[in-house]
Amino acid sequence: MADIPSIQGPGGPGGIDPAHQAKKTGPAHRTDGASFADMLKEAKSAAGAGGVDKTRDVDALLPAAFIGSLEGAGGGTRGTVSALGKEFFRLLESFQDQLSNPDISLKELAPLLQHMETFRDKMLDDIASVPQGDPGRNLVEEMAALVSMESAKFHRGDFI
Repeated sequence: MADIPSIQGPGGPGGIDPAHQAKKTGPAHRTDGASFADMLKEAKSAAGAGGVDKTRDVDALLPAAFIGSLEGAGGGTRGTVSALGKEFFRLLESFQDQLSNPDISLKELAPLLQHMETFRDKMLDDIASVPQGDPGRNLVEEMAALVSMESAKFHRGDFI
């Protein structure tokens, strides 16, 4: 095989150009042998000296671990959302099982999908009295959107 000369110089793509080596200076590249723990203590003390502890500001930015109660209009939606959620997941699991079974035709799957669409309409009717910002309402709306999406995919022919 013939000797093919390189068409790229030493600073080409993937190569290191000796004239442009990164300079290791600044606090990220300390040469005094300080460990990470020492640098962390130093940074904390510098933040504390300024009167503001930056590590405490991070806690204020984190979301709450608890969404809140699902109490809404009409005496509370906790039971409604829970019951709707259980039925929703039962139907969705049944749909998934039947869809993954090669022995079941799409024609046999259509009645289950129609039942899911009817259930979606019932969910939206049941949750209509709940205020717009209620977390329970948001959950039910997400469940209804998932049923609508699966229905659209079925009728569009994605499962053929």
